[in-house]
Amino acid sequence: MRLLKSQLLNLSSCLAQSDLERFLEKVLVADRYGVSVLSNASSKTNWDFASSFFFASTLITTVGYGHTTPVSDGGKAFAIFFAVLGVPLTMLVLTVIAQRLMVLVTYRPIRYCQHRLGYTERQVTRVHFLILLLLVLICFFLIPSAIFSTIERSWSFLDAFYFCFISLTTIGLGDYVPGEQDKQTQRPLYKLSVTCE
Repeated sequence: MRLLKSQLLNLSSCLAQSDLERFLEKVLVADRYGVSVLSNASSKTNWDFASSFFFASTLITTVGYGHTTPVSDGGKAFAIFFAVLGVPLTMLVLTVIAQRLMVLVTYRPIRYCQHRLGYTERQVTRVHFLILLLLVLICFFLIPSAIFSTIERSWSFLDAFYFCFISLTTIGLGDYVPGEQDKQTQRPLYKLSVTCE
């Protein structure tokens, strides 16, 4: 980059280095706001409905990929307010859902197998654990990984599996984010469906 800057300064005798530095700083700030200086056009917006919904869900679930962030003071203040309210409410809702699911997928099947089939609690618990582990692996990792590796053309199956793991553990590194490739068909619908997953 330094070489390119010095070449530009050498070719343009009327351009001062301080003016070029100021211009480049403004370009970088504009880029953070989603404004492209190329051909006087802005790139795709980060704040359409689907992208905003995706951002809000990653904020309140504490995944936070970091690929889209608020840059204005108002946006940052709103993100703080939204997270202060949204994170505890989301955790409460997820806790209630988990409690209801525990009855359906754990207590009832184990009790049924013990009383109706005559197995010991230890036998039923081991088999039940293995079945649940297999179902979680298939439903939350293998099937979504196959779908993501098909839709996201630049992702291998391992990339998609890695994304699922990083997302479901709420690590959210941001190196893989679905729906960010240019010219993806039905991008808003895709972003919404990924959010609801």
